[in-house]
Amino acid sequence: MQRGFGGPVWHASGRGANEAASWAIAERALEGVGDATLGEWREAGSPGSGVVHIRRRLSSREVGNRGLVVRDIRGSAEETARLGVVWRELERR
Repeated sequence: MQRGFGGPVWHASGRGANEAASWAIAERALEGVGDATLGEWREAGSPGSGVVHIRRRLSSREVGNRGLVVRDIRGSAEETARLGVVWRELERR
């Protein structure tokens, strides 16, 4: 996804018990990927939603990796499978 960010970006959203928790969720989702020095954008969702968004430019290594495919998985079977992993992890805590 580019949309005016100067190149492809990772995008993570978080929604927690409070704003700090929401940011922590989104930050953990992007742990180990991208390069914030190339660009990172943080945005709070609509007022009262508790949702935050972080978009971070891919690193030079990630951009050069021909096997990397960035795609939107919202509403797909892949999203359901990935969320299942997240829910199981949360249940263990």
